Amino acid sequence: MLFFLDPIFNFLHVGYEDLVGDGKQYFFVANFFSITSYLFILFSFLFEKDLSNKAFRENEILISFLNKANEKITNQNSEIKIEVRRADDQAGSVVTSKYTHRKAKRKAPGNSIRFEI
Repeated sequence: MLFFLDPIFNFLHVGYEDLVGDGKQYFFVANFFSITSYLFILFSFLFEKDLSNKAFRENEILISFLNKANEKITNQNSEIKIEVRRADDQAGSVVTSKYTHRKAKRKAPGNSIRFEI
């Protein structure tokens, strides 16, 4: 599109060669700058697209790593909860057995004082 800009302006009689008068050399320079600008913009776009794709791939790898770590932490958390429940159950049974043992000891014959907790 930039390549055809000067011919369009010249067709409408508002081009640079109509204003200056020496259009032969201007035509080459203007087209050279138009083409080099187009190529610069194209390669800049391709470079940015490559950077964006690389960052996207790295983010996908990071997300999968974090998902695996989160899954591992969730499993460890559930294992800890199971262990805590077991410990609470064991502690409760030990306290209950000690309590019943004390109660039975205090009610033993021969003791005149009864303690009940």
